[in-house]
Amino acid sequence: MSFSTYINRHQRSGSAILAVVLFVLFAVTVLATLMPSMITEYKSNIRNRLLTVAVGVSEYGCRQAVWGLNNYETDEEWTNGGWTISTEDDGDTIALKEYAIAQNGDSTYTLDDGETARVRIIMRNVSLMNVEIISESTVYRNDMEVKQMVTMRISKTTPFMGLIAKDSLTFNGQPSFNSFNSNVFPYTYTYGVNTGQSVTVGSISTSSGSVDLGNGHVYGNVVSGASDPIDSGAVSGGKTITGAIVGDFYMDFPDVETPDTSGWATSF
Repeated sequence: MSFSTYINRHQRSGSAILAVVLFVLFAVTVLATLMPSMITEYKSNIRNRLLTVAVGVSEYGCRQAVWGLNNYETDEEWTNGGWTISTEDDGDTIALKEYAIAQNGDSTYTLDDGETARVRIIMRNVSLMNVEIISESTVYRNDMEVKQMVTMRISKTTPFMGLIAKDSLTFNGQPSFNSFNSNVFPYTYTYGVNTGQSVTVGSISTSSGSVDLGNGHVYGNVVSGASDPIDSGAVSGGKTITGAIVGDFYMDFPDVETPDTSGWATSF
């Protein structure tokens, strides 16, 4: 092999190595340019996923609250269901439930691998007709954390066992109002036995004195159309009220048209 042939061969090898180095530098430069946007897009996709999960968890919390309102009747049942019941200074009844949701196979909500979540549910005015529900969830994945909150207001429908007036309701003497749950033995009501204490008595009127309980015993709730039934004087009296005094109560009373009796026979 001549000297010139040796030099040409090494020149070609050096050119190939240089081309490879230049290609690697170009690839690294492109990757370095694209990597931040790829990471940002990846994190954005994960965050959108967690936002969707968080909304679902919060909505599930609201469903738990509604289920409790439809099925629990006593503080003991709420407590057994994992809720904490308390009463604020203004008389509002608060129910609180907070717990972690495990990933994969949790009976309440299913999460993907690497995801964990917590949900905090607060209900205000649990024992009253108009209930406010706040459900806040936090979903975690690695170092990412997303919070979502769902709020709702619902009006509880109760069997109106008792007296609901459109205008005024006045009791004389010492009447007693009560109710019982026919699903609970004994099936025949006996005073002091199976007393459901869920009777509803009151009026949709907002006028002062529209509900005068006198010395009556109400084993259940008293309702009034007034926002503040006591201070406004809409509800007064009552020797015994075992339930709550509910304001802003409304019930539809369709107007009844007086029939036109003109021309009717007055004797037969």
